[in-house]
Amino acid sequence: MKTFLVTGVGAENSLGTKICFALRKHVEDCQIIGITEPGVAPEIGSCQAFFSADLSDIHSLEPLIKTISKAHPIDCLINVAGTNYMEWIQNLDYGNFMDVMAVNFEAPVFITKNLVSTLAARNGTVLNIISMGAHKPFRTSLPYNASKAALKMATHQMARELGEKGITVFGISPNELEGTGMTNDNTAAIPKIRGWSDDEAEEYRKKNASLSTRTNPDTLADFIAYLLSSKERHINLAGVDLYYGD
Repeated sequence: MKTFLVTGVGAENSLGTKICFALRKHVEDCQIIGITEPGVAPEIGSCQAFFSADLSDIHSLEPLIKTISKAHPIDCLINVAGTNYMEWIQNLDYGNFMDVMAVNFEAPVFITKNLVSTLAARNGTVLNIISMGAHKPFRTSLPYNASKAALKMATHQMARELGEKGITVFGISPNELEGTGMTNDNTAAIPKIRGWSDDEAEEYRKKNASLSTRTNPDTLADFIAYLLSSKERHINLAGVDLYYGD
């Protein structure tokens, strides 16, 4: 049996939840363990077991990961969880800034750190969901963009160090996903923060993307499940940050 640990499961229409369902559809004999934010329950049938954790609190997160790995040796870690905080640079709040850095960058690093032994023993894989925000300076999104750019570099670093232990590490940078909780929150926040109408915000989005449409998260989840269904399908992606849309 192959065991997957997926973060960011349970949020409204989250990519994490969709990945869980896609894995169950495409990977035979798999066990899926989800990590959710406190107070968020995963959809029924998405995973066999789940644990609640504040991903911005690294000190409490590390013992939980150690406990999970003892009970469920992990073959594949998928770091999906992400958060956003939108504000102009001159108005940034330090606490909110650091929460974004903790969830988007520090948590994937320290979850991986605490799974190195079990992943190495099982010739495992780490997939980090990065973002086009790591490559483009979206306005009013400095914390998000910076945290994802840091995760991109961490992915390259992990691939170099952990590849020697038989662990494959790679990343995928999707463009904006259609209908997820984060996309819906961003769509509502951008006009207010930037002083635009809804139509102006939508026109700006289309002008700054090669594709005028957002990515279907179900299609992306199926693609991820395909890649992770066997080591041969992703081993040569070690160290790669794969763009998915623009």
